[in-house]
Amino acid sequence: MAATMISKGKAKYKAKIDALGGASAYYSCGEKGGIEVAICLKGLKKKLDSSDWADSWEDAMKAK
Repeated sequence: MAATMISKGKAKYKAKIDALGGASAYYSCGEKGGIEVAICLKGLKKKLDSSDWADSWEDAMKAK
């Protein structure tokens, strides 16, 4: 059971990073430091289209 939960969590984490533009975009935000990290990540989220948000919502509903 724990292995299933870990696998599911890993898949969801990877999907979120991919939706933000991949690891390189995520890391480039992290390199900014301080509040700039949050501002950068917020900018990445704005690049998501409505299909991305709908897919995220669907995944969250399936998890419940």
